[in-house]
Amino acid sequence: MIKYFFTLLILISNSAMAAPKVVMATVVEFAPYIMTRGDKSDGIDLEIAKELCKRISYDCIFKQMDWKLVQQSLKLGRIDVGFSGFKTPEREEYAFYLDEYFHKSTYRVFTRKDSDFEFHSYKDLHGKSFATGSGQNLGDDFNALVSAKKVNLVRFEEIEDMFQALELGKVKAVIGNSQEYRFYLKEAYKLNSYKELDYSILAAKPSYLMVSKNSTKHSAKKLYAELNREFNKMVAEGIRERITEKYLGPELKRSPIFE
Repeated sequence: MIKYFFTLLILISNSAMAAPKVVMATVVEFAPYIMTRGDKSDGIDLEIAKELCKRISYDCIFKQMDWKLVQQSLKLGRIDVGFSGFKTPEREEYAFYLDEYFHKSTYRVFTRKDSDFEFHSYKDLHGKSFATGSGQNLGDDFNALVSAKKVNLVRFEEIEDMFQALELGKVKAVIGNSQEYRFYLKEAYKLNSYKELDYSILAAKPSYLMVSKNSTKHSAKKLYAELNREFNKMVAEGIRERITEKYLGPELKRSPIFE
């Protein structure tokens, strides 16, 4: 009887000491940030999130779903954390953003290694054809050039087809999300076959981890404060950059968006 009592006491004690659980949600596929390969998932954002979870006093449960559902679940408090998204006034009404970003989306021009094409201003694009992805938005100024027929823009569903068009001379360059394209080229062992030009088409867009303000299981402010503190430490230690380089290779120093 005494043995049973102490066993029960230990079980109750262990249960009381168990770390609280938080639900973190992200998308199913958005290379190189989130990638699902069979029954395993990895990617820049997911690896950063897993490292962050090792440093906090919560147990993390990861879920993957459609991005619209991630946002809806954050808004309703059905999940505690979502990652990673652009900062907007609407989202700030129902979510806290960490101080530091998970990744930045930069939009640049890629050419063949032997190309003499240079890009310093939009005038350098006039009269030329470029390839980009079907879902890429290159900004109002660039779109205005396309509408005015000063630039010919060819859209492709697959990154491989864009670079094949470049290789065959059908377009002058490939324009779009630098991180997506660098990951593709690295995976295809073609990173050294192309040049990524210095100037950006658009200002970089940071994406953040978001903490639901409407979580019913935890104090949102307490969870946010701990995540924010520990992620700031990770950034200071260079962990975010090391994880990013693992997937994309070392980032070259680039010029900012042109004036």
